[in-house]
This record gives sequence, C-alpha cells and structure tokens, in this order.
Amino acid sequence: MNNQLLLPIIITAIFILWFGMIHRCAAHNTIHNNKVHFSGKLAHVSFILDKYCVTNGQKLSKVIPAGNLNIIVRASRSASGEVADCFNDWVSFTQNTFHHHAKKLNFVIKGTLVFYTQSDGNKSYRFNDVVLAQGRSVLSNNWWFGGVHCRYAKKSLPHSSKLPHNVSCRSLEGVQWCFHRATGAGVVNSVDVYQEACK
Repeated sequence: MNNQLLLPIIITAIFILWFGMIHRCAAHNTIHNNKVHFSGKLAHVSFILDKYCVTNGQKLSKVIPAGNLNIIVRASRSASGEVADCFNDWVSFTQNTFHHHAKKLNFVIKGTLVFYTQSDGNKSYRFNDVVLAQGRSVLSNNWWFGGVHCRYAKKSLPHSSKLPHNVSCRSLEGVQWCFHRATGAGVVNSVDVYQEACK
C-alpha cells in the first residue's frame, strides 16, 4: 500500500481516537441528578451539605430535597480511590451499611440529615456528620450510608426479614434510628428508615 493511500487511513484513525477521548471526557464531566430515596414513616427529608469529595476534574454543584422523600445530589460520576479515601476517613467500616471500606466511589457528601416524621406531630430529627456516597455495582450505581454517630448492626430488625445491612444512628434529640441499605433489583438507591435501634 502506497503512502497516498495510507495517509487518509492514518488521519481517519487519529480523528476517531481524538473524538472518542473528547466524548469520554464530556460524559465523565456531565452533571447528573443522582437520587437517593428514604423510605419509612417520614413526611420530609433534607440534607445540609458540609463538605464533599469528587474525583479530580469532576464537579458537584448542590444537594437538594426533591419531594417524595428523595434527595438529589447534582454531581458528575467518575469512580476513584481518592473519593473512597474520603469516605473511609470520615466513617469507619463499623459505621456504614456495607461494613467494609470502600475501594472506589463516584462522590461522597458529608453533612446533616434532617427529616420530619408523619407521627409525633410532624416532629423533626437531625443527624450530624452523616456520610452518603455513590458507588458502582455490577449493573447500576449504589449508595453507601454511614455516620460518625452510627454503628453497624449485625442482625436484622426483629419484625423484618431484611438482611443485616443496617446502622443504628443517634439523632441530636437522643433518639436511636435504624437505617437499612435496601438490596435487590431496582432498589439500590433506597435507604429504609425505622424509628428504633438496630439490634
């Protein structure tokens, strides 16, 4: 094959590689509405952001309540060990629902979780130093939950058949609540909340 035929092929290959790199960079920097749902006898949920970690070059703009007991983290998704290091520094494996250290995460946020109950006259409860992070499972993104004032619970709730992916967290009001990492198809972005201590 002569040089005249090779040159267009080389130029085309370089363009394809360049375009692919630009596309991947743009996809990684895209801001997504990352939703985490809190299920339970709650009326409203919000999160006051104190600090966060993202992979170098990525973005996190804000954390907002989205109605129907949802919180949305407006952030890019690009997993790295540096983000996991933040999570592991802020909470230990004995304080999160996975009960082990993270290796790679997309982003992590730390702050105050606030919710209002449907009972108790719509009473509010606040949890300082709560840590939420998004990771990656085989088929989808999943959520890590933990807190400085939480402890991992080895057993499931007495009245529940749920697997033991729980942490028991103490609110500023002195009440113990159980937070359960929901598992199974279609529920990787859900945290179940119970007004009692995990066992």
